[in-house]
This record gives sequence, C-alpha cells and structure tokens, in this order.
Amino acid sequence: MSEIKKNQQIALYTVELKTTSPFHIGAYQDPMSDVNSPFTTLSGVPVVQGASLKGALRAQLEEYLILNYPSDTAMKPCIPAPWNNLSKDERALLGQKGQPGPYRGSSCGEQRGWPKTLCPTCYLFGAQGLVGFVRAPYLYLVGEEEIEEVYENRRDRASNTVASGANRTLQTIPQGAVFRGTLEVILHDHIRKWTLGQPRRKLQSYRDEWLEPHGRDPQGDFIREFILDRLEAIPRMGGFVSKGFGNVEMKVTPAGEKAV
Repeated sequence: MSEIKKNQQIALYTVELKTTSPFHIGAYQDPMSDVNSPFTTLSGVPVVQGASLKGALRAQLEEYLILNYPSDTAMKPCIPAPWNNLSKDERALLGQKGQPGPYRGSSCGEQRGWPKTLCPTCYLFGAQGLVGFVRAPYLYLVGEEEIEEVYENRRDRASNTVASGANRTLQTIPQGAVFRGTLEVILHDHIRKWTLGQPRRKLQSYRDEWLEPHGRDPQGDFIREFILDRLEAIPRMGGFVSKGFGNVEMKVTPAGEKAV
C-alpha cells in the first residue's frame, strides 16, 4: 500500500485570552429564556467563537498596516464588504478628490480589472473565492469561573426614570477568566504550491502584489509581524465595550507543527 502524501504543513500556536474586565461574547437569544443577551457556550462551556477572534485580529492588522505603511499603496487593507454595502463614511475612507484614503477599496474579491490584487489582510484571512493562510480557533474557558448575570436598564433623562422596555439581563464572564485554543497557520500547501509569505504565482485571477517588492522570511519576521504580534496587540473584544466590558490580554506561544 502506498503512503498517503500530506497536503499541508501547519504551524500551531496556543492562544490565551485573559479577561481584565467583565467580558461578553454574545449568542443568539433563547426564546425560552428571560436572558436578553446570553453568553456563547458549547456543550455548556463558555467560548469565544473563531469568527470573533478572526474579526478582532483582522481589525488589529488593518490598523497596523494603516499606521506603519501609510505611503505604500500595496500594503493598504481593503474594507471587506461589497461596494454597494459601504456607507458614505466608509466610502470617504477610500479617499476623495484625488486624495488617497487609509483603505485601498472595497472587498478585494470585488475589484475590477484583471488580475485582481489582494491586500495583506485578504491574503492571510481569505477573500471572495479564495482561502487564506490563518485558521482562527474557538477559545474555551479553562478556569473555574462561571457565567454571571447582570441586570441593567436605561434611564430616560427627560423624566429621570427608567425608560419603558429598557430593562434587560445580560450574561458576562468576570475579570480574570482565561480562554485558550490553538491557532493554525498554513506554512506550505503542497497541492496548490503555495508558501506563506510568498506570492502565489499559480493564481490566474488574483495577484499578491504587496509581497512582490518585499523579501520577508515567512518562517521568521513575517509570522511575527503580521500574525503573532497583532494577536498580542488586541486590546478588547466582544460586546458592550463602551460600558467598560471586553478588556483583554492576549498571549501567543508556539505549539509545534503538524502535517495534514
């Protein structure tokens, strides 16, 4: 029997999130419950969804690119939404009257022209019709903390009373809780002939223009600069941030490699 060849070489990183304030990651409301804003759980265990982590990481990378590569057009992130869905304020961020804005355009997958050029965030996290290199995990609560319920209301300033219909109960995790999961970063895709940190020259409809003038080491500074440091720079996540929720400390440590 012939040996089955592995498709991908993947680097693993343990991601640890510690809450430094009350913390809320919302789930869909259960119509049978009187809790208006439940916390997300899987089999009864509180979790931070992979989509929430990926969204926070993408936002942090976008901010980093805008601040550190302001004059490099190829390094500008896109706004990951179709042009028709962008608000007037979002469109203003793309630039006006010949003045470049902090973003390069709407979703990379919607660009006109051929081939389409991908921004760094779409290269790492994927664009329409094209997968990326980073797989965000679910983070599971590892401590003994329990979900707490908080009752809140909104005061009507005109009458100085509680506003009608404003009472609600939300669930939170207290300060000091720890969530943990394993991030996967694809180093090599042997079937597609892709290597992290290098332009994907086999592509027909996309072009990794931002990598072409840069000689970064995909096994060293590339992963540290664009993924790990950006994870550890995430200051807050989740809902009710304006009310003091969601402050976090992120820690990332190498956890080896695997082939799949």
